[in-house]
Amino acid sequence: MGCPLIQQLRSCNSLAEAHQIHAQIRCDGLGVDSYTCNVMIQAYGRCGSAQQARLIFDAMKSRDKFSWDSILTAYTRNGHLEEAWLIYNAMEEWGLFAMNAMLGALASIGSIHDAKQFFDSMPGRDLVSWTLLLNALTRLGLLDEAQELFNRFPETDLVAWTTVLIWHARGGRLARAKSLFDAMPERDLVSWTALFWAFAQAGNLQEAKELFDSIPERDTVAWTAMMSAYGQNGHLMDARKTFDSIPERNIYTWTDMMITYAESGHLGFAKRMFDSMPEWNLVSCTAMLIAYARSGHSKDAERIFYAMKETNTYTWTAMIAAFAQHGQVEKAKELFERMPEINLYVLTSLLSAYAQNGYLKHSKLIFDQMEEHSIISWNVMLDMYAQAGHLEELKCLFDSMQEKDLSSYNIMLSSFAQHGYLKEAKLIFDKMEIRNLISWTALLTAYTQNGHLDRAKRTFQGLLSQDVILWNSIIGGFAQNVESREAIQLFYEMNLVETPDEVTFLCVLLAWSHKGEVFSGRNLFRSICFDFEMAHKKQHYSCFLGLLSRAGYLSEAEELIATMPFAAENLDWTCLLGACKSYRDEKRGSFASQNVLGLDPSNGSAYVLLANLYSAKERKKIPHVMS
Repeated sequence: MGCPLIQQLRSCNSLAEAHQIHAQIRCDGLGVDSYTCNVMIQAYGRCGSAQQARLIFDAMKSRDKFSWDSILTAYTRNGHLEEAWLIYNAMEEWGLFAMNAMLGALASIGSIHDAKQFFDSMPGRDLVSWTLLLNALTRLGLLDEAQELFNRFPETDLVAWTTVLIWHARGGRLARAKSLFDAMPERDLVSWTALFWAFAQAGNLQEAKELFDSIPERDTVAWTAMMSAYGQNGHLMDARKTFDSIPERNIYTWTDMMITYAESGHLGFAKRMFDSMPEWNLVSCTAMLIAYARSGHSKDAERIFYAMKETNTYTWTAMIAAFAQHGQVEKAKELFERMPEINLYVLTSLLSAYAQNGYLKHSKLIFDQMEEHSIISWNVMLDMYAQAGHLEELKCLFDSMQEKDLSSYNIMLSSFAQHGYLKEAKLIFDKMEIRNLISWTALLTAYTQNGHLDRAKRTFQGLLSQDVILWNSIIGGFAQNVESREAIQLFYEMNLVETPDEVTFLCVLLAWSHKGEVFSGRNLFRSICFDFEMAHKKQHYSCFLGLLSRAGYLSEAEELIATMPFAAENLDWTCLLGACKSYRDEKRGSFASQNVLGLDPSNGSAYVLLANLYSAKERKKIPHVMS
């Protein structure tokens, strides 16, 4: 039991390393006793190879309770529920460990009905059992059921309290989360950090900062979370000030600040932060690699990759994904073939990279070559067909799936909804045993896409909880159907119970645009920045520009294009050109047309608008304008 190889096997997390240690154990004549076999089963299960774990299990001359528990865990943690059930039913007796493993497996795939039934049938339960079901309910957004279950706990610990607190916070129920926090018999840094992070995520930085300042003893994790909160809300200077104030910075603090710069579009500052680090590790180098890749600098990402002294599966996968994202399919394929270790995670990640970038044939080839599929890989393929609009292939793949989770159903439901197939969307929705906010949002989309606004509103009003996404869905649905008055009324109602986000304001700007209400639209546009302390997005500028242009405020529209902190796109100039044609503003129209054609010389609609801008006698000016 004290053999160094066995100790290495107990701590290894790499399939290649597990194979190497296993081979050495066999060479040394070990591996025949139950204890060693059990450790090997656990190692292979932990490293993602339930198949190899099963081979060892089947070859054992004698098995004990730990052998059965180990193979059961190998199957459940790798998503092989059918094989797990076979093992579970073959066991002579079920201990709490085995029952909790099955409960966790059911919970992890979203089969909440089966999980609750199994939980109720358990002859005995411990705190782990209660917490597993609690986690399942919270992950699916069933916060009322989770709260009810939590109230039934025979005993509670800090983990259970914090779990409920975190999920109420993530679900946007900040008042409820704060109430739970105040009622907690004890608190630790995790609960403090979870609450102030929730307020920060909701854009309420003032409340977040007050909570942060109230923490009795702040550690580096809490400081880093506050720094990231500023960064994610666009307050880069405050993020940097917090970074400079951290008493003890570690490599992860430096890396988080670097990522904050990169995700804010400041790649130069991110690179400077990376170069200033006192040391680099695998995490920081991989983060910089990903920052380059996401910014389109695949050569710089490649340079870092080949300069790294240490890599892991995640690094290789990130580099392959970077190649795939930038159309360098052959390079991605070549690097993939050179990978020292390929497992289900790698294949699924590569599949996801190809799928996200529209390489349908490559994705299908990888999927067909995979020896085993996880529910994630099935869902990646579903999402790929959904994004490409291939509904026939999507439906065939969905029907062929032996196991489906909530994400599978939501992908189908959302795809039918977005393409206006209300009947099919409703059939999927009615089949779902469990639904979350994504499901309800998709149903609302299906109703609004088909003009069934009354049904959408009744459905929305019947929901027990309404988050900002659902509010945006119903407001946006009315705005897109030119029911501006109703959309604006819903916005006022939302303000009483929920904090609007950038999507909400875009929907309401669209509603004011349809009404032609320049004064109200201008006030809302200013309110985003001054009252709600949010940075304007490019879509806000474009929508407000459309409102000004259609209403004939051409000078203000031109000024908006000139002063906005974004490069004007073809659509912006075309919008102004169309308004100049409607209001016979030849001078401004000619300027707009030059910008349209400068961005896209083949834009046929620009030529038509320009021709219509001038009278028949004046059309001889057009060649001069275009030059």
